[in-house]
Amino acid sequence: MMNRVAFTNYLNSYLRPNGVHLTTPAIAKRLSKAEEAEAILGHSLDIAVANDPQMRTDLLALRSNNTHEKRYGQMQNALRKYYHMTHGRLFPRLRDV
Repeated sequence: MMNRVAFTNYLNSYLRPNGVHLTTPAIAKRLSKAEEAEAILGHSLDIAVANDPQMRTDLLALRSNNTHEKRYGQMQNALRKYYHMTHGRLFPRLRDV
């Protein structure tokens, strides 16, 4: 299970590129999508972000699991935020790695 408390605190302090904090519904949505990603991946987000090869594999797994519904982008976003919280840096876009 992901560290929900730490992730919630991170999301509460996260500033979007326009300098605005996430709204309460946006935070709830990211937490929900993070939990959905864990269910699809079959492991914790802590495992997903443990190293860069695992992160890339899991981002691709989310995309391939939801190609028709297009919900994978929201789950990838939550996973990327979790990676940023854990490593203090952004994970490169898939097309860049």
